Amino acid sequence: MKSSTRIKRAKGTRKNEVYLALSFGDRAEALAQIICGLHKGARLLDTLKAEVNEVAGVFAELDVSKKVIRGLASVSPEKVGCSFTLGLEEIRIK
Repeated sequence: MKSSTRIKRAKGTRKNEVYLALSFGDRAEALAQIICGLHKGARLLDTLKAEVNEVAGVFAELDVSKKVIRGLASVSPEKVGCSFTLGLEEIRIK
């Protein structure tokens, strides 16, 4: 089973335990899968963090940053786009 699926299936604070039990590389992969699996559309960075918190817990939310989103957008431009100009922190899930 994929690590992102295990995190999504966990309940309550167990999501945090499952997320923290993963290695750094597995966390990055799981976070990318979770973000790409969200509903299509544009959202602000704070909204994206709130959605990740609902799906994967508080510690996954803490790992979401501009740097992570830029990296994800450069690796998967067909799935994620971002614009961080003039204080507007827009992320587009395609």
